[in-house]
Amino acid sequence: MFKNPGGSLKLYGKIVFIIFVIVAIAGGISMFAAAGNMGRYSGGAGFGMVIGGIVVIAVGIFLAYLLSIFVIAFGELVENSTVIRNMMENGATMPKIQQGEVKTQPVQQEEFKPYTPSAKSVNLNKNSDTALICPYCGTDNKLNASFCRNCGKKLN
Repeated sequence: MFKNPGGSLKLYGKIVFIIFVIVAIAGGISMFAAAGNMGRYSGGAGFGMVIGGIVVIAVGIFLAYLLSIFVIAFGELVENSTVIRNMMENGATMPKIQQGEVKTQPVQQEEFKPYTPSAKSVNLNKNSDTALICPYCGTDNKLNASFCRNCGKKLN
């Protein structure tokens, strides 16, 4: 639908930040102006409006920053998801991320080499509940285990 939705979201995040900062500053300035008018007519009662204007500017900039961080981070997530999807569609490669760049390397299939136990690794204790030996790594596992507790591979 869009060519680069992640990049667009990151750009929108920056634009939203700028707009919110301008609105926050305009709101604070309008409160300063109201404080000046109140000071003329009420003998200095506009001090609360000055403090309110400062708070509006500070909170507005802070909220603009938070919102833009979330939008930019979501854009980064969408961008990386698109890269991963394209990689999966074009062949089996795994991403290797280094310093912000995505580099790919081919997936290597692990060759099955059955484990041949030595005399030391065979469990000779008949009372033990670890009687199933993993054919991949040779680890003793419980008799009813489905997966190896060391390498995590499926046991027969």
